[in-house]
Amino acid sequence: MKHWITIGLVCLGTSIQDIAVAEPAPGSAAAALAVLAGSGRLEPNERVLGMVGFFGQPRPSRWLVLTDAAVEGGPLRELAVSGENVSAERKVAALPGQDLPDIPLERPDLKVDSDEVFRIVDGLARARGVRFESMHFQLRCRELAREPVWMLNLIGSGQVSVGVVYLSAITGEVLRTAWVDMPVTKFASPPSAEDPSR
Repeated sequence: MKHWITIGLVCLGTSIQDIAVAEPAPGSAAAALAVLAGSGRLEPNERVLGMVGFFGQPRPSRWLVLTDAAVEGGPLRELAVSGENVSAERKVAALPGQDLPDIPLERPDLKVDSDEVFRIVDGLARARGVRFESMHFQLRCRELAREPVWMLNLIGSGQVSVGVVYLSAITGEVLRTAWVDMPVTKFASPPSAEDPSR
C-alpha cells in the first residue's frame, strides 16, 4: 500500500475485454495491461483503476496495477506485472478519506504508451538542461475531461525529484511542467481572438 500512498492513486478503469493492445513494446505499460488481460487473473467485471511504475530507465522493471470489482466500496487488488508474468497480488484497503478515482478510461483513448512518454519527457528535460537518472510513471483520468493523463516524476541523483511533467495519454500533448528551481509552466490553448484581455 505504501507505493499507492506515496505516489497517489491513479485511474485506468476499463473492462477486461478492452485491455488487450496490438503489439505493445515489451515491458511498456500497454504490454503490462496485455499481460494482465491474458493472465486469467481478472474476473469478468473487474476493472483496472490505475497503474504506476517506478525507476524507469526507460521502463520500470515492474508495473503495479490496481483493480476493483466495479462495485462501489468493493474490494481492491494490487497486481504486480513483471515482463510476461503477473508476479504477485494482494488485497488493498482504501484509507479513510482517500480520494479514489472512479472515472473509467476508454481503452482506445490510451494512445501514448510509456515508451513514447519517456522519449517526450527526456526531450523536454534535455531542452531545459535538467539531468535525471530515472522516471516514476503514473497514469490517471482527468476528472472533467475524462482524459487519461500521464504524470511523470523525474528522479535525479540522491533519489530527489528534479521535475514533474503531465502529458495527455491521448495526444502526447504536454499539459503542465514543474522543474526544480524553475516556475511551473502550464500549457493551454492559445487565447481567443474574442477575448482581448488574454
